Amino acid sequence: MNIIFTVFICAAVIFSIINGSQSEIFNIITNSLNDCSSLIIKIAFLTGFFSGIMKISEESGLVDKLCGFIKKIVSVIFRTGNNEAKNKIALNISANIIGIGNAATPAGLMAMKELDKDNGGEEYPSYDMCKFMMFNTCSVQLIPTTVMSLRAASGSKDPSAVILPVIIVSFVSLIFALCMLKILYRKGRSK
Repeated sequence: MNIIFTVFICAAVIFSIINGSQSEIFNIITNSLNDCSSLIIKIAFLTGFFSGIMKISEESGLVDKLCGFIKKIVSVIFRTGNNEAKNKIALNISANIIGIGNAATPAGLMAMKELDKDNGGEEYPSYDMCKFMMFNTCSVQLIPTTVMSLRAASGSKDPSAVILPVIIVSFVSLIFALCMLKILYRKGRSK
């Protein structure tokens, strides 16, 4: 990707020199930096807001109730006997469901570390590790707060219009990923 972007930038600069429009390139770069910095500031405030909501949800016990429900499902889906791993997986999935990926990341890293302990230091990941990666990557979301925040920061009139498409796409991608894992993991282990 670095090479591709470097080629695009060099081509744009050369093209602007040939056409005599160097000032337009400078204006585009300046405007892009201004737009980017204001978007980053908006996203930082929105991320802080949703992280605060997550903290309030944790302290009120809402996350524990959601995790308790999800932990029952996790116990059926994952074969590991490691309760700490199941707790972290449930917390990760709960945070992803409510759309707070930033809060899900630390729990996901700790869950993977626990699953790696169960794997016994093998070179290749266990089936549970691969399955958790699929759940984490596809991250089924009922409330896509990050996408809604980006849409709101960009001036969308209806930032919540993406809720149903995100739910559908995340479920379909998760089902597809789990089917592919079931097929490919067996083939990989047999070799």
